[in-house]
Amino acid sequence: MRRTRLFRGLAATMAFLLLVTVAASTVMFENAGMINQALNVTTSQVIETGETTGDTTYYTNEYGTDIANKQTALMVEMAAAAENVTQAEEGNVLLKNDNNALPLGEGARVTIFGNGSYNSRYNKKKETSTVDAIPMMTFNAAMQKVFGEENVNITLAENVYSGLTQTTNTEVIEAPIADVTAWESTWMDDYNDAAIVVLTRWGSEDSETAMYAPDGSHYLGLQTNEKDLLAYSYTIAVDFGGFSLAGTLDLMADGTMTFTENGGGPISAGSITGSWVDNGDGTVTLSYRPADIKS
Repeated sequence: MRRTRLFRGLAATMAFLLLVTVAASTVMFENAGMINQALNVTTSQVIETGETTGDTTYYTNEYGTDIANKQTALMVEMAAAAENVTQAEEGNVLLKNDNNALPLGEGARVTIFGNGSYNSRYNKKKETSTVDAIPMMTFNAAMQKVFGEENVNITLAENVYSGLTQTTNTEVIEAPIADVTAWESTWMDDYNDAAIVVLTRWGSEDSETAMYAPDGSHYLGLQTNEKDLLAYSYTIAVDFGGFSLAGTLDLMADGTMTFTENGGGPISAGSITGSWVDNGDGTVTLSYRPADIKS
């Protein structure tokens, strides 16, 4: 009985000493620099070989090492900003360019679609730049700077997307198509040289992207509101000799065309094939078989 109590006492003592040792070691390792300095302990030694000392700078730069020099600090900030711009430009990939839609011509008037154009997921939506010397630039402001403020329609950003939140790493936030089409009068007769649609996904080291959205669909796939938005932005009205049909029009580089009617109207067209000719004034002439259209 006494031997059992002895072993229990030794086990408890050893466990306590182990706990203290581990805790102390952790604290000592984390504060090794301060402890060595307090004890005047040197952990490195300089050996003089008698040889001529050369430049020991591993990486030279034009900014120097004086962190108190505000002028060189500004130069570093501007250089970092220029590098960020270069990486952004070279990091974009053009996957498709049907009918040479890009680049847009000078003076093109465009409309911006997509919640991501206003509630962007970059720079953690700060109101100011991370670097004080560099002004903050939002997506819409950048578009207005490139194309001209008078050529960019941001009505949806001001009236629809400003009332939404950002897309998160688990949920895609996009406006219902009814909220978008409520403002279509602002681009029906103007700002329709191109529709710029911004879709957003979010993920980071501490916020892994979810596999599935709340509705069960794949997070990286197009969500319902996004599908509706893309279908709408690709819909046009075509004048077929006195009446108009809404649908998608594909103009091929070989001069052929295919028009797919959305359906639901008084005219049944389905899919119309034919040819097209560029009139040189922003319009095209379509050639098709009238028999393909049924009233």
